[in-house]
Amino acid sequence: MQNRGESGIKPALQGCRTLQSKDRAWFTVFLRRMAEDAHTLVLPELHRRMVSVLPRWSTIVLTSFCLLATGCTALRENAPDSLAALIDRAMPPAQVAGLDFQSIETLGVHGSCDVLAEMWRQNRTVPRRELEGRLLPTCEADVQAALARQREAQRLDGLIEEAWQALLARREQQRLLTERRQLEEGLRRRQMQKQQAREEQIKQQMATRQSRIESLAVALQAAAVHQALAELNVQDKSLAYSAGQVSERSLSNFLACVEIAYPNQGYKIRRDGRRLVVIAEKAALPRGRMPIELRFTENEGYWLLTFLKVAEITASNAQDRFILAQNLVAQSCYGEDGLL
Repeated sequence: MQNRGESGIKPALQGCRTLQSKDRAWFTVFLRRMAEDAHTLVLPELHRRMVSVLPRWSTIVLTSFCLLATGCTALRENAPDSLAALIDRAMPPAQVAGLDFQSIETLGVHGSCDVLAEMWRQNRTVPRRELEGRLLPTCEADVQAALARQREAQRLDGLIEEAWQALLARREQQRLLTERRQLEEGLRRRQMQKQQAREEQIKQQMATRQSRIESLAVALQAAAVHQALAELNVQDKSLAYSAGQVSERSLSNFLACVEIAYPNQGYKIRRDGRRLVVIAEKAALPRGRMPIELRFTENEGYWLLTFLKVAEITASNAQDRFILAQNLVAQSCYGEDGLL
């Protein structure tokens, strides 16, 4: 039996080196037939034929192994699937399309990739034809499709995020514009209200002032000094504090303002030609009831104030007389009509 096996191996080894394309095709057909013949053996005949078949099968297996080991690829390429599954197997790679199986599982790819991952984890081999012809291409195609879907989803997420941020920016800009318009409107409304309040206040002040002026005019007209001056036929002219300083007030207006500011209990008026003396008796001064004495000289177009004494205070010159005279009428008239 050993002689028959050896005699079959040596020619096969020798033929591996010199096989032409025609011989390789014949040898492939021979191996396919032998594999089919082996599958048709029934169990009752197996024992009987063991002795005669074993040398032939030993030759075939050893020859095939040697052919594979010595680089003869014709057998691997053209052997039947059942024989190739036995003699040509390989381990699944640790990565497919640049991703390990954990990343592929995270990516959500299953099917062929699950089969490869299970074999890789169990360190199991798989027929090379099935590995390279179906499992790897299918898994890689699924991974590439999943990566494409992931990239598309990321692109869509980016577009959605960009649109969302743009929408938020527009909303924020609209909110700021609305808030600014509201602030501007509120400011204009407050300014308008303030302006209306100022105008109303001015109107009230003007009305109050007009009322006071009217009341002052009535009080000036009712002053007793007018009757006292009329009894002496004193012509009413402008008042002057010095020869070059004519007042906006007339003589009677000035004396009436003094009377309103410091009510008195009667007048003593004397006239001597162009000279006029007016004494307001018991005027209501801050220090009590005291007289106010004024002396005037009549000139062309005005009465010149030449002497002024209030209680114990005497104005000795024109400047002092002007200041003291203004103090006398400041509260009653100047504050209302502004006349000097």
